[in-house]
Formats: sequence, structure tokens, C-alpha cells
Amino acid sequence: MYGYSGKILHIDLNERKFWAEEKPEEWYKIYIGGVSMASRLCWENIEVGCDPYGPGNPICIANGIFAGTPVPVGGKFAIASKSPLTGFIGDSLSGSWFSIVLKRARWDGIVIHGQSPNWIYIMIDDDRVEFLPADKLMGLGTYETEEKIREIYGDDQLRAATIGVAGEKMVRFANVTNDGRQAGRTGHGAVWGSKKIKAVAVRGTHGIKVADPDTLLKMSFDITESAQGPYTEKYRLYGTSTNMLNMNKLGLLPTRNYQEGVFEFAHQVSGEYLD
Repeated sequence: MYGYSGKILHIDLNERKFWAEEKPEEWYKIYIGGVSMASRLCWENIEVGCDPYGPGNPICIANGIFAGTPVPVGGKFAIASKSPLTGFIGDSLSGSWFSIVLKRARWDGIVIHGQSPNWIYIMIDDDRVEFLPADKLMGLGTYETEEKIREIYGDDQLRAATIGVAGEKMVRFANVTNDGRQAGRTGHGAVWGSKKIKAVAVRGTHGIKVADPDTLLKMSFDITESAQGPYTEKYRLYGTSTNMLNMNKLGLLPTRNYQEGVFEFAHQVSGEYLD
């Protein structure tokens, strides 16, 4: 099977054990990766009616289909679990090297079950998993936590998804950070805190097999070239804040918690104004 390993890593925090679940090719054709796959893993593993902070709420992580390939902005992964912020299933996307290294470790996704009795971080080293005490990481911010773990292993290629102090204290909107990028929606950092997981670190050493490397590389170059054109210049300058004025004209802003679609001061928070 190209692009996938065909395996999901399951980690049991209570029993301190892990195992691989093999998925058929048809499963991947339906759920593909990212949010779809993470949501499906939630559906398969969550306890109905569970407390978001309870052991029955799994942390489900799924790689995007293009993670580890030359496809531009393909380095994405999704996290899904029952949100402590809403009480419903919540998902959040993040981009960085974490997804690439996870794919290189030959895992398409991770499901973390149960609750740890003490603070730990998880080290995934290809097909080996360690449960390690997080005493020296407690109270650190996310950037410091990542650097500390790399320092412990002496490996700059290692990547880690971490929580900060807000996650430790189970603040309901706490996020998960990796390489300075956030899975910022629906409070997954608080769920990690409830399970006493300070970080998930990954080191992967394998290549990723694709069906037609030459064609994929050419398509990736074509996409990159198109993305550098005049139609995307504002995004390169201002990021997504360049959408503010257009979204306001269309009445699509979440003003006052979605009570209104426009914001009278939108121009003052637009990318153009702030430049």
C-alpha cells in the first residue's frame, strides 16, 4: 500500500503497553487521513457518554495523506477527542515536522487510551514506545519542553507535540504545540493534561513509499510555482488576516459569538491596516 504503513499505534496508559492495529486498504480509501481518520478512530475507541477528562476519552492522532511527501503544505496531522470545551467530539489540525516524523516511524495514527497515574511523556522510536517520567518537564512552556526532550536524546531531528502550563492545569481551551505550531481548537491540551501526558515525542528513520515519485515531484513543483503567483501575494504578506475585509463584506465573520456576521471595526484588525 503506497503512502501508508497500514498501521495504527495504540497506547494504553494504565497498563503501560502498546500494540499495532492493522487496517485494510479499503479503510484508508474511505477515511484517507487527517480529520476524517482521527474522527473515525474516535468513533471506534471512545466510550459512549464518557467524561472528556475521564479514561474513556481517547486521544486520536492521524496523519494527513501527504505527510512526508514533497507535496506543499502536506505536513499536517489532526487530533480528535471529546472536547472539554463543548462536550462534543472536537478536532484540530496542526502542521509541522511532527506528522512527517510520525509517518517516517511507520505509523499512520495514534490512539492513546486510559489515564496515567503520574506525569509522563511518551517516546515513540520507530516501532518502540517508552513511558518516561516528566518530572523535569513540568512547569515548562511548550518551546522549552520540546528543546529539553531534544537535549535529553541529543537528536535535533526528534519532534515532540507538547502541552504547556495551561494544559497541565487542564484549562478547557489549552492547545497542543509542536515546532511552534498549534492544534489550537477544542481544548485538546486539557485532555492531554487530564491523562498526565506532557508530551509525545517521535523519532522515525524510514522512508515513505509512493507509487510514482517522479510525477509526484513534478506536480509538487507545479503547485509551488502556482502558489508563488500574484493571486497569493497578499497571503504571503499578511497571512489569513488578508481575508478579514472580504469575509466582512460577505457577512461571514463570527462576530459576538456568531450572533452577527459583520464587524464594524473589521478594517482595524485586517492585515492591511496592521501592516
